[in-house]
Amino acid sequence: MRKIWKNKEPDVNLSQKLASELGIPLLVAQLLVNRRITDVETAEEFLHPKLSNLHPPSEMKGMSDAADRIKRAVSSGEKITIYGDYDVDGITAVSMLMPCLKRLGAEVDYYIPNRLDEGYGLSQDGVAELKNNGCKLMITVDCGINATEAVQAANDAGIDVIITDHHEPGEKLPPALVTLDPKLADCGYPFGNLAGVGVAFKLAQALMGDEEFLWNQLDLVALGTIADVVPLVGENRIIAKYGLAVLNKMERAGIRALCEVSNVKAGGVSGGTVGFRLGPRINAAGRIDTAHSAVRLLTTDSYEEALEIAQKLDAVNKERQDIEKEILIAARRQVQKFDLSQEKGLVLADEGWHPGVVGIVASRIQEQYYRPTIIICLEGDQGRGSARSIPEFDIFAGLKKCSHLLEKFGGHKAAAGLSIAKQNVGKFRKEFSRVVAETLKPDDLKPKVLIDIDAAMSGLTMEVVEQLTLLEPHGLGNPRPMLSLKKLALRGVPRIVGKTGAHLQMTVSDGQNSLKGIAFYKSEMERELYDEDVILDLACRPFVNLWNDRRSVELRVEEMVVHHHDAPDVMAASAEIMALSQIKIVDRRNIPDKRRHLRNILAQGEKLLLYVRDDAAVDQLQQIVSKHAARTKLGLCYHETPAGERDQMKEGLIEGELDAIVSCVPFDMPLPGLGHLVFCHPVSTREHFARCCAPAVEAEKPVRIHLIFNNKDVELLTATLNQQYPDRKTLANIYRKTKELFDGKGGSPVLLEEIAAAMSMDGNKEAIISNGIAVFEEISLIERQEMDGKSAVSLPTAPQEKRDLKESQRYADGDRIKSEWGKFSTFILRKTAADIRKMLLETIP
Repeated sequence: MRKIWKNKEPDVNLSQKLASELGIPLLVAQLLVNRRITDVETAEEFLHPKLSNLHPPSEMKGMSDAADRIKRAVSSGEKITIYGDYDVDGITAVSMLMPCLKRLGAEVDYYIPNRLDEGYGLSQDGVAELKNNGCKLMITVDCGINATEAVQAANDAGIDVIITDHHEPGEKLPPALVTLDPKLADCGYPFGNLAGVGVAFKLAQALMGDEEFLWNQLDLVALGTIADVVPLVGENRIIAKYGLAVLNKMERAGIRALCEVSNVKAGGVSGGTVGFRLGPRINAAGRIDTAHSAVRLLTTDSYEEALEIAQKLDAVNKERQDIEKEILIAARRQVQKFDLSQEKGLVLADEGWHPGVVGIVASRIQEQYYRPTIIICLEGDQGRGSARSIPEFDIFAGLKKCSHLLEKFGGHKAAAGLSIAKQNVGKFRKEFSRVVAETLKPDDLKPKVLIDIDAAMSGLTMEVVEQLTLLEPHGLGNPRPMLSLKKLALRGVPRIVGKTGAHLQMTVSDGQNSLKGIAFYKSEMERELYDEDVILDLACRPFVNLWNDRRSVELRVEEMVVHHHDAPDVMAASAEIMALSQIKIVDRRNIPDKRRHLRNILAQGEKLLLYVRDDAAVDQLQQIVSKHAARTKLGLCYHETPAGERDQMKEGLIEGELDAIVSCVPFDMPLPGLGHLVFCHPVSTREHFARCCAPAVEAEKPVRIHLIFNNKDVELLTATLNQQYPDRKTLANIYRKTKELFDGKGGSPVLLEEIAAAMSMDGNKEAIISNGIAVFEEISLIERQEMDGKSAVSLPTAPQEKRDLKESQRYADGDRIKSEWGKFSTFILRKTAADIRKMLLETIP
């Protein structure tokens, strides 16, 4: 899907004024103005956030009442229970608030529902358990704002309820003693985008006078805030900045252990590592099992215990990833059945989907198809779903319009959860898609690349790029600066880098300045960049790279548009994965060095299936592999290899006894664990190509299909087919010359070498003549025989009626194959990877 580049238009005069008054580079000032920070005082607070800029907790309505009730509970020895959610936000809120209350002398424990058994939020079953445990005061964190019935049940059980939440409230508030939520219409708090742990932290601030103890809890507050993807502006920016500093000290045993299993080094904790390494492992506890182990991890003082828990969470996270991949593949297959010109919102549902990972799958589908997405796991008559949206659509408001079909729902603009009766899923799908269609315009459903500034390479000096760090930490509401650099030329040849060969490294120039760039997961663009006349437009993020004590400004390339010298149009360069996830075309057609690419694939240590043109090429490739990867265990499959031996090769590859198979015939069978399928040479027809690709299509996990053939390979296959299947004119000449020689010898057999010596033709005469004789054999015009150990032919003595060449299956097959190759050769060499993928999916039954 082609992305729309949207450029912001910074106010140059205002930016210059801000740069002058603050003494910062103009680029930094322009980025501030783009973030609607236009006065010196606000800019100073943004660039240099201070803990003293946190708002007093007393400004949140109900805070003093909540603090008074908790203090009474502490003084009278009442049992307090913190009721949390099972995601990172809820887990960190529990882990932060519990030691704060204990420090005040409270008798406190916590309760987190089991995602699989109880579902999201405050439940009546949970309340009943708290009553049995003697709870007198319940404090919810990151949940409760819409739990009217459960709160009433708590009241009936003699439990006072203090709700702390940050989700959107419904029309009717639960009958809690106190409700703390900055999104309440009459709350009055100056900042409305706190995470759940942020609201809990404000409560802790109101209760405690020990600021040093509180500031040491900011690692947990930042962890939950960043992981919950709330806007990192205002108070959240202060929390994130100071919390990351505490996280990087790694004084908390659980954080140190979590960083160890996540391969995060001391000082290396950032917003990105929280979002993509630490957060998912904490989340995995609640997604697959229960969240209690994560709370223990974050509250224990024992590093040994913390490391044991962290290792288990790491294992659970890997299990979660495997489950997620399976559901993602199934969800994508459902999407392929839809007409996306009509389905503006996606609702996907199935039995057996794990409710703990559907939120992640919803995010993946939303990113790929750029549509509001809801994934529902069905169990019996009920369904539980997670919703993720695009920036242009408020998912909570959309669900509200469909609420008559839902049993309950909750969330905010970007994400939500719901429960629904199975019988209503079909109606809900139609209604939700209609609501989305009525709300959005066509361009709203196209992904955007938001460009901060159309920059000049000359302005990206070390000093300027270093000062961009003043804008950190980045996240929602404060994304990393995205710049566009246009009309750039390549310097040298781009290189594929990375252990899996997924990334592209390049050097670009504006004619006077040059910078290195790295384009992650865009190695498929390498072929498009071999043209020395290409001009590039880049959407990129500059950064300072440190290597061997040398610092340099480099570019992280997020998107590319490639302009070719001979074409006015542009070529999309997003290199996104299309359709089925297990099929990924790696386009290396006409690369200068095939062997280098093969070495890169072999070095990855994954199972390979390599296709070559013929038996001789099988032996040739074996010699190449033996030279460059001597330890690689190969299976060699020739045209005449018996089916039993092929089956043994298949089993050997599956069981790990072989590393790769080299074949000149299709392996149209499943090969579990296959990582790469390589076409060293082209094949002649679409059907043949599809048969060769069957192991990738039927794979459970992604398989990369590499195309590394070139123009010469196509020319050679054309010549080979003409040799293997001589045309009508060539056949007529062969028959005429054979009859002439046969009659000249008085009806004695004619050696094939005699026919070859008597004829003049291009190519391998012996092979062409032998293949021609085979056609005549099929229609009984010529008989083949042996004479003194040599191949010879003779003509039947009895008169033969006139025969049509099409009666020969060999001739008919050859005529069809050559005809198809005439069209397919242009397709397979000239069409894009997307076209080839589409053809493959259309050809496969």
